[in-house]
This record gives sequence, structure tokens and C-alpha cells, in this order.
Amino acid sequence: MSAERTLRFRSSSDALGFTILPNVVLLSPQLSAEAKILYALLRHYARRDEACYPGQERLARELPAGARSLSRYLQELQTAHLVTVQRRGQGKTNLYWIEPLTDPTAGALLPREKGEDDLWDAFSEDGAYGSRAPPDSG
Repeated sequence: MSAERTLRFRSSSDALGFTILPNVVLLSPQLSAEAKILYALLRHYARRDEACYPGQERLARELPAGARSLSRYLQELQTAHLVTVQRRGQGKTNLYWIEPLTDPTAGALLPREKGEDDLWDAFSEDGAYGSRAPPDSG
């Protein structure tokens, strides 16, 4: 029987919540730190939906970044197939679609180096994280 673990917060501000960021995005050498933060912001706004529509001024302020830099980071996310931007017309904010993180996309974001111990080694053949037995030390 396993004991249930409870996440406890040291500060009341921690209880305001978290945004989940996939490890392949967090650890990807293919994305800039700012693009990763922008992706986390878009996931925060999308929450359980497939899309969100924060204004570019808001995103630039929260990142923080200028308009040109924000466009560059959005382009990084689009090139990586993480986000699709749908323009909705004059005076309306863009719609940002959070794309499914497919195996080919994940592989491009965090390529496996031959013979290297990496995040991928923590997954079993059935895709369950952490279920692969540690190597024998004896």
C-alpha cells in the first residue's frame, strides 16, 4: 500500500497555482528561454482549452519583451509546431492554438544523442514515465 503524498506550500502565493510545462519544451536546446516562457504563458491562458486569446500588449508586458521580440518568440513556437496563430481581424486579439505535442515534435525539440543518458531513458517502452528499472549497480 502506497502512502498518499500531499504537496505543501511554504508561502500562500504558491497556492495561486502552477502552469505545467512539458519537459521536452523546458529542456529543449532548440528554443530560447523567452520562447519557453511565452509558451508557458500561452498554456496558462489556455488552461484546459485548446486555444487562448491574450492580447500582444499583455503578452509583451508579462514576458517582458518588446513587440518585435515577441513576434520573434512566437515565430519560434510556430516553427517548432507548438503553437498556431490565427488572426481574427481588425481590433481583435489573435487566437493562439496550443498544438498537440506529438512524438516527432518532441523528438525535434529534444533530440536523442546516441549513447547519451537523457530524459528519454526515464520512459519505458509503453511510454510510462519513471517505470524503467534503474541500472544494476552490482
